[in-house]
Amino acid sequence: MITVTFCISLRINFLSVFFERIINSLDFTPNKMDIYYNEFSTPKFFIKYNPKLLQLLSLAEVDGGITSFNLYDNKYSNENVTPFFRAKILDTTFSNNQVICILEWVSYPTLYFTPDIHFLNKYLCNEVKIVFLFAYNQLDVRTGKTNFLKKILNSESRWGKRVMVNSMPFIAAPVMFFGKEYFSIIPKEILLKVPNSQEFIINGQDVISIKLFDLYENPNLHRDSQKKYWKITSLSKRIEKYKEKIFSIDAVIQYRARYKKMKTQGSPKRDEI
Repeated sequence: MITVTFCISLRINFLSVFFERIINSLDFTPNKMDIYYNEFSTPKFFIKYNPKLLQLLSLAEVDGGITSFNLYDNKYSNENVTPFFRAKILDTTFSNNQVICILEWVSYPTLYFTPDIHFLNKYLCNEVKIVFLFAYNQLDVRTGKTNFLKKILNSESRWGKRVMVNSMPFIAAPVMFFGKEYFSIIPKEILLKVPNSQEFIINGQDVISIKLFDLYENPNLHRDSQKKYWKITSLSKRIEKYKEKIFSIDAVIQYRARYKKMKTQGSPKRDEI
């Protein structure tokens, strides 16, 4: 399954407009959906798609609105995987009225669009800033329980693995783009040391592009390129550093504060879908 994971910083006043544009550009008509609220509320799975979804997107984890959703066409089932779309709204940064969103397109065997500069040019603007974009074969990075040990011991395949820290993926994907907000994780000058890296200005934004190999090529033929990316960027150390930041004492305190705030205010919008 080819997957594109696109992380953006999005102005709150542009939230519904942007998601309407994304949904209207999908290569399928949404028929079913999963919806999720904050971490303390019960999600709803595989219910009928309601266009009202866009009006109920959450501006904060504790306001009772929808924080993430999955969209499916009318042919999707557990037995039949057809193209689908995911979106998640992360913590709101109230100081500058923006949210961090992660969008994910999943398709098999090919995507209906090419994740390239033209794609970014279509969506990036003053209200939408790129954090990163990864395009890869999801079957390559998936590690099942039954073959976990075999996967880890295989020195070749491990360079294609994906490590998730909270909602942040770390991976040597075939196609990658990085924006200014990602440079605090891996500095710009380090990314530019990776072979086949380039710097672009897209709608006023500084963007680093890295292409390790073609998205539809067999990744087993390009393990050396992935290995170089892990080594040059010191990705294992970056992952550990990011974990320390995310799971710090301060993060635990913030989590408890969210729970306390959620308990003291209602969630009136939750029952509207």
